[in-house]
Amino acid sequence: MRKDTTLLGAAAMVVCLAIYWNALDNGFHYDDIHSIVENPSIRSLGNIPSFFHDLSTFSADIERGMFRPLLLISYALNHAAAEYDVQGYRLVNILIHAVNACLVAWLTALLYSQHSGHLARRRAAIIAGLLFVVHPIATEPVNYISSRSESLASAFYLLALALYIRAREGQPERHPYGAWVAFELGLLTKMTVVTAPVAMFMYELARHAGRSDYARGRGFDNVSLLRRLVPFGALLLIHIGIVTANQFLRSSLGEPVRDMGTQLLTQAKAVGYYLYLAFLPAHLNIEHQFSVDRQISLILIVSLALIASLLWLLWLLYRRGRDRTTMLAMSWSILIMLPVMAMPLNVLVNERRLYLPVAMLCLMLGSLLARYCRPQPRFVIPVLVVLVLAVTCVQRNRVWADDFSLWGDAVHDAPSMPRGHLYLGNAHKDAALRAREVQAARYHWGEAASAYEKVIELGSDRGLSLRALNNLGSILLKFGELEDAEVLFRQATELDPGYVDARVNLGVIYLEQSRSRAGGERMRLLRRSVSSLEQAVALRPYHWQAFGNLGVAYQDLGDVTNARRAYERALTLKSDDAKALKNLSVLHMQLATRPGADAAREHLTRAQGYLQRAVRAAPGYRAAREVLSKVNAQLEHVVAP
Repeated sequence: MRKDTTLLGAAAMVVCLAIYWNALDNGFHYDDIHSIVENPSIRSLGNIPSFFHDLSTFSADIERGMFRPLLLISYALNHAAAEYDVQGYRLVNILIHAVNACLVAWLTALLYSQHSGHLARRRAAIIAGLLFVVHPIATEPVNYISSRSESLASAFYLLALALYIRAREGQPERHPYGAWVAFELGLLTKMTVVTAPVAMFMYELARHAGRSDYARGRGFDNVSLLRRLVPFGALLLIHIGIVTANQFLRSSLGEPVRDMGTQLLTQAKAVGYYLYLAFLPAHLNIEHQFSVDRQISLILIVSLALIASLLWLLWLLYRRGRDRTTMLAMSWSILIMLPVMAMPLNVLVNERRLYLPVAMLCLMLGSLLARYCRPQPRFVIPVLVVLVLAVTCVQRNRVWADDFSLWGDAVHDAPSMPRGHLYLGNAHKDAALRAREVQAARYHWGEAASAYEKVIELGSDRGLSLRALNNLGSILLKFGELEDAEVLFRQATELDPGYVDARVNLGVIYLEQSRSRAGGERMRLLRRSVSSLEQAVALRPYHWQAFGNLGVAYQDLGDVTNARRAYERALTLKSDDAKALKNLSVLHMQLATRPGADAAREHLTRAQGYLQRAVRAAPGYRAAREVLSKVNAQLEHVVAP
């Protein structure tokens, strides 16, 4: 068996690399930016202990803090090996997927009829593993680096199940120590692993399915069952205690996105859609065309009938005690989806949620195909299925090449979903900022504006509409259309008084307007700027851009003390903010003009240090270099006898 496992593992790795070879150079996407590219916590292995207690280490955006220490460790190791070389991150994702395919094969072999021969079990295991390797639903967890949370947690989930079953089926039977460890590692990766002990209990039920002694209540050795399963409960309670202490549980169970009734109706409708994606993965998308259901509809009735049929089939399989593998695979798939379907989330449906349920379905299909395709001519069926799915994977990888291809595909297939338009707009905005030719920049700015206007027009998601209003206002601000930009920022703050980015931009608007005013009008605008920015930092004390702009507003008001505090706070939050470093150096240059040669020398020396840091952080920042030249010249004058 060890030889078979080694060969299967090597084959899975080879097939994975062959299928995902054209994905190695695909870029970072979506949440990858705040959780990996801009996340300072993963840039040092010395931060690893903090991953286990500090939620802010999960992301550059503190509001998105989560408790997933093992996931962060994997990112930190990737960064230590090759910093931001995306190939390294994707290779790890490919390796995890290959390992999961091997675990699916192992689980299939463990569950396959013990009365079947070794060759039959091996055939079922190989088919199940290959089906999972090539299933296109895995293209998101492989291509989307942040979706590693799903595949890595799935690895520990599958490993825990396999180790538990091996301990139960062994002669003599052993305690599932390895399963306990795998379960805890899974919890430290993602909380979705929480259903694993229930899956093990389902396995215990399946062992006694159809037996009359179980029907009379004598099917279980309750003491032995408790000894095996209670440690999982203890580990879960400890984990719940940890996530309660670090506030993760409270934040994740905060104000729901939608009420529970709407959530259940919507996710009941999603069952049929998920089955369609699992068995006919031809129309994959990062943002599916799917809407909230608040009342009974024909599609919902069909989905409910489908759910009832599946439950009835499971009951029949259980009562008759036949086909344990099919029964467990179906019940595990449903179990795994239950927490996600019950928890109201921003995204209604997505493919990565199907990753582990599809692994269970491949387990079932491997068993069925191995059983019913034994004659040589019929065996061509699983071969053809594997080839078709593999080609689909290769084609889908191309969509993940960059943000334009990814979000362009989303907009094409789901034109009524605002998220695709927003992120396509962001892709154009980033391209405009990088563009060297004026014509190219104007094209991308125009496309970005059109995309944001579409999001506002759709208006189906309040959070996305706020971001679109803010981003569109930022474009108008860049082109000097201050009054029109102010209207959009005000509209955003009226929709959500706590929307910080719009308040920061309003502060910037007033600051810019003050530059063209004089006297009392100028001072009034500067005070409005300070007020807006103070409100922003009160709402979000870690918004470094707000503190940087607040420093400028105070400096223009002549309030040197508060300006200095604001700049220093901005640099505490982001030490390489070149603009804040330059502005703080200018402040020290102003202080150097005050009486006292020693004080002048001290302030100029500090200004020089800040400017040197600014130049290191942004070598192309011309303003910092120009000011540094002036400071160096002034220092020579002050030092000279």
